[in-house]
Amino acid sequence: MRKRRAKSSRQQWEPVGEDAAFEEPIEPRRKNRHRQKNNIEIFDEKPRTVHVRSFPAIQLVGDTSKYVLGQHTNYNGNGHLQHTNPTYVDWTANEWVHTANMDKHFEVNGGTVKVKENGLYFVYAQIFYLDEHDTNGYRVYKNKEVFLQCTTMTHSTERIVKGNTCYTGGLVVLSDGDEVNVQDLGTGRYSIFEPGKSFFGLIKIADVKVK
Repeated sequence: MRKRRAKSSRQQWEPVGEDAAFEEPIEPRRKNRHRQKNNIEIFDEKPRTVHVRSFPAIQLVGDTSKYVLGQHTNYNGNGHLQHTNPTYVDWTANEWVHTANMDKHFEVNGGTVKVKENGLYFVYAQIFYLDEHDTNGYRVYKNKEVFLQCTTMTHSTERIVKGNTCYTGGLVVLSDGDEVNVQDLGTGRYSIFEPGKSFFGLIKIADVKVK
């Protein structure tokens, strides 16, 4: 006796809100097999509705494209930049921020990110120091309040250039209009300001009612 199978239905996708732009296939449910008379097996696969929601996110990466070796005394080439401003300003947004239309949720000005939505955010940053100082580090500010800090220390008996990455991240409640930026603990520190080496970002992970 031949076996026959019922045709399976295609998966149904139902985006939630205007930001639902990412859809990924998932494994189908386990098929329910029923054995009936005459030794015929019927496979019943029910369609699934998948709700997809995107979260506002932005990532800035180090950018030294405006500096020219030999013209700017604070630039040594290959992303090696001395920062003359306590606030890190030489950022550019990752390409996906624009293609995914994420820049509508944030405003970037002079190294400062202003959020446009209330919520609970995961904020993270990394600076790749390549500097002679034994101690390097930075603070992450919410408006004028410090809520994250990272410090790296490497002692040497001689004044030599040392490379260290300093990463930190944490959760913070932000309101519409709040500003976040990264400021160095010292002045005149050198770092490698290239994508993947120095970066700074925010991800909204939950809605929060701010009183």
